[in-house]
Amino acid sequence: MMPGGASREGTERYFERLKRSFPNYHDTSWFLTPALLPFRVSRIGIGTYRAHRDRTEHHEALREAFISGINIVDTAANHSDGAAEVLVGNVIRDLIESKRLFRDEVVVVERAGFIEDSALQLLRGRMPADTVALSPTLAHCIHPDFLSMQIEWSLQRLGLQTIDLFLLQNPEIQRDSEKDGSFFDRIQKSLARLEEERSRGRIQFYGISSNLLPSAEGIAMLERILKFAPPGFRAIQLPANLLETGYRPVAALARKKGIFTMGCRPLNSLHDGRVVRLARLIDPPPHGEENPEARQMRIEDELLSLEERMLRIINEKEHRLTFDARVPSVYRTLLHYRQKINDLETILPMIDALAVPFQRTVSSLKAGLERSSDAETGRLLFERYMRLVHTALGFLLPYATYKNHLALERLEQSLQEATHTELPLAGLAVQAALADGMDIVFVGMRRARAVRQMCDLFSLNAFQKIPEIQESLLPEAFGE
Repeated sequence: MMPGGASREGTERYFERLKRSFPNYHDTSWFLTPALLPFRVSRIGIGTYRAHRDRTEHHEALREAFISGINIVDTAANHSDGAAEVLVGNVIRDLIESKRLFRDEVVVVERAGFIEDSALQLLRGRMPADTVALSPTLAHCIHPDFLSMQIEWSLQRLGLQTIDLFLLQNPEIQRDSEKDGSFFDRIQKSLARLEEERSRGRIQFYGISSNLLPSAEGIAMLERILKFAPPGFRAIQLPANLLETGYRPVAALARKKGIFTMGCRPLNSLHDGRVVRLARLIDPPPHGEENPEARQMRIEDELLSLEERMLRIINEKEHRLTFDARVPSVYRTLLHYRQKINDLETILPMIDALAVPFQRTVSSLKAGLERSSDAETGRLLFERYMRLVHTALGFLLPYATYKNHLALERLEQSLQEATHTELPLAGLAVQAALADGMDIVFVGMRRARAVRQMCDLFSLNAFQKIPEIQESLLPEAFGE
């Protein structure tokens, strides 16, 4: 277990040392010292949602962040079922061993509240008190005993003796489910336990991470919590992006109270019931045959050709199979859905939903081909078809990401004109939240190239506010 935690001396040493490597960074755009926290933090932090210890590129991205001027990382027990926490610990340990970093130079932010994956299996049948079942695969709890248990598990995965900031994750879920009006009593008991954990040295400070905060209800909740919060309550985390701007009054209130504010989801905005991705591709899409549009067309053309050839073999002597609602054509189904995609977050659930009807299709095709007069040709076509179906499903997300990239071009150009800069859309979105009062903003970055692009913001003389976004500039369905 790595001893110690972030400190003023360590974090000041970190920025002084890196100034020699990055003389173009401007102090005010690079770091700040929160009013009630004894350490300096970079204005941009790195998030670990969907990061995994087994992905080399994720390891490289986090390493790049720490050696390029980002000294604060946000993780959670439910990020990749704890594998993100292991990744954070591994990278910190590797950099310490190579003398590129010291434990007191980096701030580790941890969150707890959601129970899923292996934790859900482990606790099944013995859930902590006040646990809220959200679905068969997801629960939520902030009971004091659960928090202590979660701190222990997280410390083990991180390989640390101390967590610098520990946040209650979306405590408002408890309020939505309560029947006895005990929500704030639960919060008070949870914070009291975190104060005990602080006295034990397992955490330094704590706070809440809440999607409710950027609202009148959220502000009222925060004001009430601050009335009874113990002395270790020093931070809040909330969504902050170009479309969800309710964070501004929260940031103003927190500033008056000396509370450290951390923005999250700067590049994923909830708008009209869907997620709008506020980032374009870092590397320009390839031209020619490797262009995503060209690849998608080739995949669809071959799917159609294979389906037609297999149906001819099956129905050669008598009519046995027709694609319909129960046994759908994979080609026509994918063509229909990819033209309707307007939210990148829906693609993986959509693929899961298509698994059952597609299984009926491939089973019917296989059975029909085996009974045909040319079973050998049918077998070869079917094997090629199965490989292509997997390719088509796997390419849906890259293709939709490419279409989203094209759809956001007008928005990026508009914001560049408004700010008189050539910053990419992602950079414009992050610096806008910082200009509008957030102390820092966490950005999920799983490639070193993305880290380097975001660190360019440290070279700005100042951050600029962004005018209200015009609805007409937002992408609609970008599959067409």
